[in-house]
Amino acid sequence: MFVERPDQREALVEFQVLGPVGLRVDGRRVELGSDKERALMAALALEVGRPVALDMLMDRLWDGEPPPRARENAHSYVSRLRRRLRLAGPSSPSAPRIISRAHTYTLEAARESVDWRRFQDLVAQAGA
Repeated sequence: MFVERPDQREALVEFQVLGPVGLRVDGRRVELGSDKERALMAALALEVGRPVALDMLMDRLWDGEPPPRARENAHSYVSRLRRRLRLAGPSSPSAPRIISRAHTYTLEAARESVDWRRFQDLVAQAGA
């Protein structure tokens, strides 16, 4: 969530995948652009902290039938989403970011910043 520090406050970033896909920073909605950008954010948020192969992302973005320039388009969507994350809130070491390594992308963010993960954690607590 966020931590108060004397010199600055970290932004509260929320990835919403239950219901309409969205991104909120400190309670305000961040425009995500195209349907493909929202689908990309959802695919990465559902796997927060884990690498997702570019081929898998392309399958999710185009329902298993990517167009000829799908790879280039996917890279553009990642770039736009990175830019939106940077512009949405103050930069800090713990700010959410998308990392690329060896044909994979990873959303590095706090697990609890994704509503689906918070829901899973609450269900597990209720069952305990």
